[in-house]
Amino acid sequence: MPKVVNHEVQRRQIALAACRALARRGVDATTLADIATEAKVTTGMITHYFKTKREIVAAALRLVFQRTEQRVLNRLDDGEDRLLSILEESLPLDAARRRESAVWVSFWGRVTTDRTLARVNRAVHDDAVELYAKVIRLCWPESTQWSASLFDAVHASLLNFLNGLTASAVTSPQSWPPARQREALEMHIQLLRQFTIR
Repeated sequence: MPKVVNHEVQRRQIALAACRALARRGVDATTLADIATEAKVTTGMITHYFKTKREIVAAALRLVFQRTEQRVLNRLDDGEDRLLSILEESLPLDAARRRESAVWVSFWGRVTTDRTLARVNRAVHDDAVELYAKVIRLCWPESTQWSASLFDAVHASLLNFLNGLTASAVTSPQSWPPARQREALEMHIQLLRQFTIR
């Protein structure tokens, strides 16, 4: 009897392998053969599930966001009201999150020249905007009293800071160990709190 293959699981495994390969080599340098080697499958198997490298990169990016989103939502569901610890889930504080963040940073270099990847980036960005708006509303009770423009300003500042800190930590890991990342995020949150009560 032939083995039953769950195609969604297989696609996810290939996307996970792509994340590892992309984190090491970057989007431009990673080949289908690199991803196949990482996934321990043939390139033919890869092309059975993904037509192009671009599709694999897009799937890897979506997977990275889904993993980050799940960590954040798990922390929200645990009943803790700690903005800092929840936002830390987005930072490259350990090996797994460094790999995920490296995929993002490598991907950012391609979105200005590749329309397809730019569309994927916009879709994932829109999902991230919603996710972090939810985090602010649930973990920053005073935010319910803010004007729409103040909420937007705080929200944008927080998202941009997380993106910049992530890029710095990926490209200069010795300069941005986990403790320093946490300190920087805590300081930014404190500055935003001061900004909202001026």
